[in-house]
Amino acid sequence: MILPQLLDMTLKGWWTVGSQPAVDSAPSNDEIVGWGPAGGYVFQKSFVEFFCDEDSLRELEAKVRGENGWVTWYAANSQEEAFNIWSQWALLYPPNSDTRVLLEKMRDTRWLVSIVHHNFKEPDALWKLLLDQ
Repeated sequence: MILPQLLDMTLKGWWTVGSQPAVDSAPSNDEIVGWGPAGGYVFQKSFVEFFCDEDSLRELEAKVRGENGWVTWYAANSQEEAFNIWSQWALLYPPNSDTRVLLEKMRDTRWLVSIVHHNFKEPDALWKLLLDQ
């Protein structure tokens, strides 16, 4: 459902770690988004969580400001558990190795961003915002 958009994000250098599509009243037994017993309906807001650089973060801030309450978002760097994992992973490689340098750079320069778009009736709203689609 959202694989093309996630690929586009990756091509922008945004590394996704979690996501879900917007869903408006899909049957609860739907093969892809359904859950629970038959006879119910699924409603969910789209969201994506990803790592990006600071320039991308500033670009996103400007876009989110224009959404008039349709978007909730959060961004952090270096304070979150996710960033501790970069450090732990880097320790597996020799000091000054290409891999360790890359992992430490990611820890020091990337932001973890989480964005929820509240308009589940427009399934492409989040992706239009992020990817100008």
